[in-house]
Amino acid sequence: MAFKLSQATTDDRVVLPEIAQGLTGKIIGDKGYISQDLFNRLYEKGLQLINKIRKNMKNRLMPIIDKILGNVSI
Repeated sequence: MAFKLSQATTDDRVVLPEIAQGLTGKIIGDKGYISQDLFNRLYEKGLQLINKIRKNMKNRLMPIIDKILGNVSI
């Protein structure tokens, strides 16, 4: 588990790669973390970013457990 405090005006997608250093497995985030570039960078490091999809996004195949985790409110 990792966390970092940042200003409210800071884009979450900018801070996430720093927070993710040393982590393994899955990262669950809200719609604010949606970014194909961020997904690819984390995937290359062995991390899987799970988040809810937006209505205008293509539905991608994912395991049912990941869909459930993506719908959990944190």
